[in-house]
Amino acid sequence: MKKTFIVEDDFHGSRVDRWFRKSVCDVPQSLIEKCLRKGRIKINNKKYKSSYKLKKNDLIHINNLNLIPGKNKKYKLELGEKSVFLLREDLLIDSISNDGLSSNGDDSITVGITLKLDNNLIMEGIVRDIIRQVQTMRKNANFAVEDRIKIYMDIEGTIKDAIHSFEELFKNEVLATEIYYEFNEGDFSDKFVINDQEVQFGLKRVKI
Repeated sequence: MKKTFIVEDDFHGSRVDRWFRKSVCDVPQSLIEKCLRKGRIKINNKKYKSSYKLKKNDLIHINNLNLIPGKNKKYKLELGEKSVFLLREDLLIDSISNDGLSSNGDDSITVGITLKLDNNLIMEGIVRDIIRQVQTMRKNANFAVEDRIKIYMDIEGTIKDAIHSFEELFKNEVLATEIYYEFNEGDFSDKFVINDQEVQFGLKRVKI
């Protein structure tokens, strides 16, 4: 993106680098000089050094720059008795998450989430898989979106425990008024696999 600025009275006689830090972005001197050398910052469509003294009504053209304070800070690298300063754009930083975490971020903040699933999360995941299957059954049975239903289930073990634990969530999501742990075909029935276990559900529309 190209931007053009007109120098006003306040900066007549000021160095271009001082104008840039005051009017555009407070970044390191080395970055401003680099941009001037590469022609990303031009005055009246010409290249100048950072010591150039601006005149009123000079046109300053800025090309292909996305400068954000903080992202353009300098990093100090000690090499024996020498010190080298690098800009963020000179570095390739690869973030490595701690074991059991997935993380992402930038120079100012990093967010991490745990990859370990506790039993409660596993149970909720099972129920949400069943909800998705029941919603598909409702659609295949041509039930209206607002239809209330009764659900008859042939399930056992972990799947039964999961629905017990999240029964209200399950009923609210599929608009079930009642659920039964004994199978009945109802108005529409189907079989599907959840958590490597084949289950059978029957749905019956509630007449209101």
